Amino acid sequence: MGVLCYFAMVIPSLAQDYKISGYVLTPEGEKLPNVTIGVIGERAGTHTNGEGYYELWLAGGEHRIQFQYLGYALEMKGVVLNGDQRLDVKMQEQVITLTGINIRANTEDPAYYIMRKAIGMAQYYKRLVKSYEVKAYTKGSGIVKKVPKLLKMAMDDEEVERFINKQLVMESVSEVKFSQPNTYEQKVLSYRTSIPDADNQVDPMEFVTASLYDDQTADFISPLSRMAFRYYKFEYEGLFEDRGMQVNKIKVIPKQKGQQYYRGHIFIVEDAWFLHSTDLTVALSVGDIRVKQLYAPETDQIWMPKSLEFSGDLSVVGVKMSFNYLAALSDYEIVPDADIQAQIQQVLPKPVLVKEQEEVASASEEAQLNKNESKIQDLMAQDNLSNREMRKLQRLVEKEAKKEEERPPLEIKSGVKVDSLATKKNDDYWNTIRPVSLTSAELESFSEKDSVEAITSTPAYKDSVKAAQMKFHLKDIILGGNYRYPDNNSVLNYHGILKGIHYNTVDGIKLFSGIDWTKNYEDGSRIYLQADYGFTFSRGAFLGDLLFRHHYAPQRFGKYQIAVGQWTQDFNASGGMFEFENDISTLFFGLNYLKIYEKQYFKIDHDYELVNGLMLKIGYEFQNRHALQNTTTNTLFEKSRTEITDNKPLVVGREEEEMFDHQVNIVALQLDYTPRHRYYYSKKGVKRHVRSKYPTIGLHYKKGFSTDIDYDFLSLGVNQQVDLGFLDSFKYGVKAGAFLNNSKMSLADLYYSNTRHFELMISNVDEAFRLLPYYKYGMDDYFVEGHFHYTSQRLLLKRLPLLNKSLISENIGFHYMKNPQLNHYMEVTYGLRQILGLISVEGVMGFEAGEKPSCGWRLVLDVL
Repeated sequence: MGVLCYFAMVIPSLAQDYKISGYVLTPEGEKLPNVTIGVIGERAGTHTNGEGYYELWLAGGEHRIQFQYLGYALEMKGVVLNGDQRLDVKMQEQVITLTGINIRANTEDPAYYIMRKAIGMAQYYKRLVKSYEVKAYTKGSGIVKKVPKLLKMAMDDEEVERFINKQLVMESVSEVKFSQPNTYEQKVLSYRTSIPDADNQVDPMEFVTASLYDDQTADFISPLSRMAFRYYKFEYEGLFEDRGMQVNKIKVIPKQKGQQYYRGHIFIVEDAWFLHSTDLTVALSVGDIRVKQLYAPETDQIWMPKSLEFSGDLSVVGVKMSFNYLAALSDYEIVPDADIQAQIQQVLPKPVLVKEQEEVASASEEAQLNKNESKIQDLMAQDNLSNREMRKLQRLVEKEAKKEEERPPLEIKSGVKVDSLATKKNDDYWNTIRPVSLTSAELESFSEKDSVEAITSTPAYKDSVKAAQMKFHLKDIILGGNYRYPDNNSVLNYHGILKGIHYNTVDGIKLFSGIDWTKNYEDGSRIYLQADYGFTFSRGAFLGDLLFRHHYAPQRFGKYQIAVGQWTQDFNASGGMFEFENDISTLFFGLNYLKIYEKQYFKIDHDYELVNGLMLKIGYEFQNRHALQNTTTNTLFEKSRTEITDNKPLVVGREEEEMFDHQVNIVALQLDYTPRHRYYYSKKGVKRHVRSKYPTIGLHYKKGFSTDIDYDFLSLGVNQQVDLGFLDSFKYGVKAGAFLNNSKMSLADLYYSNTRHFELMISNVDEAFRLLPYYKYGMDDYFVEGHFHYTSQRLLLKRLPLLNKSLISENIGFHYMKNPQLNHYMEVTYGLRQILGLISVEGVMGFEAGEKPSCGWRLVLDVL
């Protein structure tokens, strides 16, 4: 009878879930945030919140719960649940020992031995998991503590109340799928935020899916990268035991200051040489960001990230804020790569795990070591591995690990999909699904957002917002305005009368403006209309043009456009001087570099991708060209007026030639091909290319004909940008061309190289000469030109203490030209770029066979 009573009480309790909750504390009683909590043999798990509190729902019965936090020993607790239970846990600091390590003067720090092994094995562990699925809960919270007075004045009282000194929170639950080599898919199941106007800003989790086994994570150089010893020093700080394994604590020290380097600690498992955890910091110009990552075993062989935490205090243009971001990963479904598992077992010098999967052990026994695997095993067995041997080991490991790697498909599948009900979940859902309890401040933040939404979701409020989007303001007459029409998915944009004010010696002051309208369709196609109009005060001429463009095949970059109008045109139509640069040179220095003519024109173009990576562009244009003369010599300084020159290009061999009125028909054909050009489709099905690692080859043909003009032009070019790793890159563009027929040509039909002769530039144009005068070497024969640029984050001046932490990059350029007028002309440039984000300074030297070298400098305000 007693037994029956016992089962009558116990069995119902086993079928019921109970809450176990409490605080996780340090030995001194301080609350620990973001502690990872798991249940042995079960998928249940949670984390403590920012106040050190946790809640965990478990079925009745016995459970073993483990508490894991970086810097503290793993804590195990056994519980028997037959009702809700309070369990507070005090964690003990991790005991770090130097047992068996004897560090003496004039000997290498043991950290280097450990890091060589870990770096050598990194490519194996990077590819160990062929694919996986995981549930990811992310929560980001932050407080804007201070806003500059000027910015606060631009905000209304409601915005100040909602943003400043308020806890702002976002949280999401996603299913993430990964497959080698680097394909991630994310389905957002639920999402909500208390950040105003950010309901659709879904967290794409790039940092969550990044791996320190890669050479770089975002723009940061990994301590496990192939070139780690070039950028980091390492110090051994001891070891501790976790789950029966020895874990080494390694201090990471950058050799120089800079925003691309980590500092802090990484923890490496002895003999297996994989990551146990990390506690690293990156020093950005806006503040330090701390990155903590914790791994745990999903199988006896495979450790996966369980939690990732970012935190920091930032200051951006006077806005000061603090933030904390947590990603909790659970419910892994892993597909290991059996070949990689077998290779790991072959190359490691001895068994390092408590037990092995039977199929992996069998594969390891049956596999025959090839030549590379034998070399890897020999290198891994060495206790005094040198840097050179480490790099050799890494190359061999990468070669072996890549053997089974499939070539990635051209299409990059959409990385993020959002469930249609993701933002519709109620509090009951979140209280059930959320693995981390919200703090009291976070709960208050969501409560305030719900109160605001109760007002903003009313039809009356939505109508007022719609009306405000279409409302015209008096300031729009001067500054322009943007008017949205959500009912038909279109936007009208008025540019204002200050869209363009320029000055040149032909037009005098040229004032122009415009209006455009865009209509978007659900299938990704769109229609665009633009009308520009202007007036030149010195010569009293009206200007205007009209453009119609239809993107009719967004999956193939298909579009056509028709344009008609009357406007002024630079003689160097493809690579001439920016009007703003000419404004400055003319008004301040009397250097009217820009030479123009007027054209009435009709033009039609069509673009289409024939096959992936092969773009065809065809076009026809009719031009009625008119020569123009200077109508003013006014400048800001009277002395500079003597420098004004006539409005005609001074071309070598054509110094006496004048521009004449004439008409011309121009037919153009262009083919551009990029091999294996990868692409993706936007949400509306619009095809987008990503930057290719292969060069782009371009073939261009142009025919001009009329009673006054007759020429044929053909050019072939190739350009490419190659990432050299660790933020360094090499970019080049080479082009050769010739006029197959030059029977009748005007100054407007010559080929002019892209030149930037004026010392002030408003854009970094890499494929341009700096010292060649505008128009001087226009040609009607042949040419060969090349432009080469190497950009580095640490080349010469960036090694100086004042610059090595900045975002400034260094650039070395080489430019070459050969044509009948120039005999192997070359330019060499060295410059600093991204000073304060948009300023560049560079020095230039020019060389021509048989001539004295020339030199100059350029200041670039990169605003275009």
